[in-house]
Amino acid sequence: MKKLTLLAAMLLIAIAMLMAAAGCGTTQPTPAPGPSPAPAEEITWKCASLFPAEDLCHKVQATTIVNTINERMAGKLHIELYLPDMLVPVMEQFMACSQGVCEATMACFDFDSQWVPEAMVAFPLPRTFETLDQSMKFWHEYGGLEFFRERYAERNMYLYRQLAYGRDCFMSKTLISDLSQMKGLKTWTPAPKAYMFERLGAMPTELPLEELYMGLKLGTLDANIYSVPELKTLNLYEVADYVYLPAIVPVITVNMSFNLDAWNSLSPEMQNELNAIMDEINPQMYNAIAQEETVGLDFFKENGGTIVEWTPAQMDELNQAAWDSWDDVAAVNAKAAEAVDMFRDFLKAEGAR
Repeated sequence: MKKLTLLAAMLLIAIAMLMAAAGCGTTQPTPAPGPSPAPAEEITWKCASLFPAEDLCHKVQATTIVNTINERMAGKLHIELYLPDMLVPVMEQFMACSQGVCEATMACFDFDSQWVPEAMVAFPLPRTFETLDQSMKFWHEYGGLEFFRERYAERNMYLYRQLAYGRDCFMSKTLISDLSQMKGLKTWTPAPKAYMFERLGAMPTELPLEELYMGLKLGTLDANIYSVPELKTLNLYEVADYVYLPAIVPVITVNMSFNLDAWNSLSPEMQNELNAIMDEINPQMYNAIAQEETVGLDFFKENGGTIVEWTPAQMDELNQAAWDSWDDVAAVNAKAAEAVDMFRDFLKAEGAR
C-alpha cells in the first residue's frame, strides 16, 4: 500500500512537471510592447520654374501639377515651386537639377536643347501636330516619351512628362502682307522654329523670356513667335499689333523633369502614383489653356490688335519652309536625325503628310 501511494505521488509530481514545462496551468508574463515603427518622413523636393508667375505655363501647368502632387501625396512627397532666378539663375536650372541642387525643373524643350540638343525636336518641329490627339498619340502610343526619356537620362534627368500647351503664333509690330517682308526681320524665335524662319530670310533672335516685352517695345525685336494667351498675361498686346493664324506650331509641348537619382530613390509605388496623377490632369490642363487662348485673342482685338489670316499661298510657303527646316534640325546630331525620322514616320502613318 505504501508503495502504491509513493508511486502515485511520483506520478503526480511528474505530471505537474510536464504541465509546467508546457505552460499549462500557469500564467505566462506578457511581453512588453516594443517601440512602434516611426512613420516614413515626408520627402521634400525643390522645383525651379522657367516661366514667370503670369505665364500660363506657370499659372496653369506648374502650379496645378505641384499642388495636385502635394495634395494627393501628402505625408509622402512635397514639392516646393520656385519662380525664375529664385532658386538658381534661369540659365543654370537644367544643370542644377541634373546635379541634384534641386530635384525638379519646369521648362521647355527648346530651352533644354542647350544641354540635350535633340530636345528641340520635341517642342515639336513646326507644322507637325494639328491636334492634341495627334500629339498625345505620338508621345504615348508611338514611343515619343520613351525616346526622349532616354535622351534626358543621359544627362541624369528623368523626363516626367511632356505637357501639351496650345498654339505658338507669329506676332509682329508692323503688318507682314507678303512673306518677302520676312527678310531681315529680327524675330524672337528659339529652335527649332529658328531654322524655319532663317529659310524665310528672317533673323531669329533669342533673348531671355523676361526680356521679350522690352525687346519688342524698344525695337530690339520686330516680331516674335509665342502662345496667344500671353497677349494678355504678359501684356504682349501692348508691343505686338498683329497676330497671324493658323499657328506656326498648333500644339506646343513643354515639360517637367526630375533629377534621375531623386526619381530612382522613390519606391515603384510612388513612381506609379506620380505618373497616374499626370495621366489624369494633363488633358485637363490643356483644355484650361485652350479656353485662355480665346480670352487672349479676344482681349487682343478689344485693345486694337488685328488678327491676320495667312493666305493659302502663304501657308504653302510656310509649310514648305517648315518641312525643309526639319533637315536642318536633323543635321544637329544623330539622335536629332532619329527623332526627326520618328516624326516623319508618325505623320505618314497618320496620313497627315
